Amino acid sequence: MQRGMAGTAAASPLAFESFWSWLTGHTTCIVEASVGDALIKDHDLAHWDVFQTREGDCICHVLIGKALIAQIQIDPKQVLLVHASPDPDDPEAARWVFDCLTGPEDDAYTFCSFTMAHGMEQTRGHQMVKH
Repeated sequence: MQRGMAGTAAASPLAFESFWSWLTGHTTCIVEASVGDALIKDHDLAHWDVFQTREGDCICHVLIGKALIAQIQIDPKQVLLVHASPDPDDPEAARWVFDCLTGPEDDAYTFCSFTMAHGMEQTRGHQMVKH
């Protein structure tokens, strides 16, 4: 599910480590995440937990109460880069899509994607509650 660039406001490609570090501080800003054919949408009752295991895998959990609803597991060594762009499905919204790319450099593809309530530099007036 590769997404195109929306307008000219797209950010430069990001290193996965930079994106993941930023994401861990913005779990209340996740609108949805996808991997393969699965799409996980935020809900008022949901809680997102983003962390890295001792082995180095990056994990994104979606929980309701103490129940694990969904998990995304990412091997950071497999991520070439993260492509950030305004949400092409809703160009009027302030949402941004962060596509994690893998595969050969000349034929990279999106294997995991996070839609966020805002871009990385749009944190002025940021809240610790859901957007």
